Amino acid sequence: MEFRAKVVYERDVISEAARRFVFRSIRWDGFAVFFALVAALGYLLATGDRSWIVGFVAAVVLLMAIFGVALYVVPYRRSLARFERMSAKTAELSFTETGVRMTSDLGQQEFRWQLIDRVWTYPRVWLLFVADTYMTLPPANLDQETKTFVLDRIKLHGGRIN
Repeated sequence: MEFRAKVVYERDVISEAARRFVFRSIRWDGFAVFFALVAALGYLLATGDRSWIVGFVAAVVLLMAIFGVALYVVPYRRSLARFERMSAKTAELSFTETGVRMTSDLGQQEFRWQLIDRVWTYPRVWLLFVADTYMTLPPANLDQETKTFVLDRIKLHGGRIN
């Protein structure tokens, strides 16, 4: 059994994928810690504290902010660079019993279902994780039968659906 689809990539889909990756990777507790540290730093500065603790908290806040921005910018710029190299902003996808094949004007990529660790599904974008990176899949042009097939194959081969 084989399912085929032609997907269209857009700049806002790439941006949404990077945003979803950041917010899901950092999680709510990461943001809570960051804002608690910002509040603590503000309090320490407002009360006139100038000890080493202020410097330490400020350094941690700064490093967390840099890390958070980099977590968005790096995948976004990498994906955007590929997007800009595409003359036709489309890709042909083929989903079979054994794996996924993606063909665009940049080339062809093929991998087995076992390589997909997990997939994060959102209405406008799916993120398929292969090793330490993700593949952006806009599901708008996939019919329900194809979506079900893809998710079933990923589950069947040990991948997680989130």
